[in-house]
Amino acid sequence: MIEIEKKYKLTESDYLWIKNQCEFISRKTVVDKFFDTSDFKLFWQKIKLRERNWELQLKMKVSSNTDAFSKSIEITELEEVKSKLIDLQINYSDTKQVLEVITDVEKFQHSFRAYDFTIDIQKYKYDHRYEVELELKEDLDINPEKLINDFRYYLWLTSDEQITNGSKVTICAKNENPALYEVIMKTKTV
Repeated sequence: MIEIEKKYKLTESDYLWIKNQCEFISRKTVVDKFFDTSDFKLFWQKIKLRERNWELQLKMKVSSNTDAFSKSIEITELEEVKSKLIDLQINYSDTKQVLEVITDVEKFQHSFRAYDFTIDIQKYKYDHRYEVELELKEDLDINPEKLINDFRYYLWLTSDEQITNGSKVTICAKNENPALYEVIMKTKTV
């Protein structure tokens, strides 16, 4: 599965437009616990091993056109996660929790141009944002950034303030785990 997402600062106006125009799916609290080796072997490779609400997942960044637009592969099947860790020569028992991020999430959905978009309203300790997400089964020949922008225009979402100060992980690491934050910032310049 290929996940394409773009993040924006949440304004009251955009929240109301999303709430009134999109289908409400769910509301929940998401607890993400991130694991890595003591020398951050996974984060150095832009790979995140996380336990999300007690389910082990691996998220690998494929590309990043801007700080606010990224393309990732998520592995959620436990056997695939274990297999990939073995490929990376990392034993799960050698990892420890390096960060915890708790987020209140409201999930909405809307179809546009034959694609199903998900909009997550995310509120956590350091800011509020919304994320427009498009999941594709394969890498189609489309311009996903333009498609997401067209979708936002269609919904009358006006906040152009993209989240460029980092992901929730980056912001939480900056405030809670300076050693991890330093690794994250160094990998952005590589």
